[in-house]
Amino acid sequence: MVAYRGKGKLGFSLSPFTLVFGSELRVRATVPHGAAVKVKTASADTEIAGRIAELDVNSVSGDLRVRGEIAGDARVKTVSGDAELGRVGRDLSLQGVSGDVRTGPIGGSVETKTVSGDVHVAAVSAGQARFASVSGDIEIGIAQGSFLDVDAGSTSGDLSSEVALVSERLEGENGAAPTVVVRGRTVSGDLRVFRAR
Repeated sequence: MVAYRGKGKLGFSLSPFTLVFGSELRVRATVPHGAAVKVKTASADTEIAGRIAELDVNSVSGDLRVRGEIAGDARVKTVSGDAELGRVGRDLSLQGVSGDVRTGPIGGSVETKTVSGDVHVAAVSAGQARFASVSGDIEIGIAQGSFLDVDAGSTSGDLSSEVALVSERLEGENGAAPTVVVRGRTVSGDLRVFRAR
């Protein structure tokens, strides 16, 4: 079911300029739980609630908020807007310009490319966490029981980690424990790797 509520454009023309006042359109779509969702917007916020199979969002000048779980992959491209995602069951691919990103736990790998925005990933338990950032801080949580293999750098930012590296495993520890591979660089941004709670 799709419903919309809109207000018509109110304006006048003054050549060669056009003035528009009070334009608004709200669209609400109801789909079954477990459906794949694809959204493309320009100058609009997007809010999604519930459990969906996959997510594909391309947004310009608008915030994205997902309350619930994405069972499969999530792909997000956003310009001039913040993004907030819940749990992602598989892989997350994110490209952002001028906006902050916060995610819940990621079940697979995560790749982020951001300009002028911070990234906070609540937890990664295995796979890869790849990032490239210009003028933004990166925070990556490593799930309990997972180890860390990291190769990261920053042009003018601090690097810190509170998670044991693969080479720091104590003798006799379970060698089968999952490892998160973190790779990336920041320009004018900090990288913080922390132990997820």
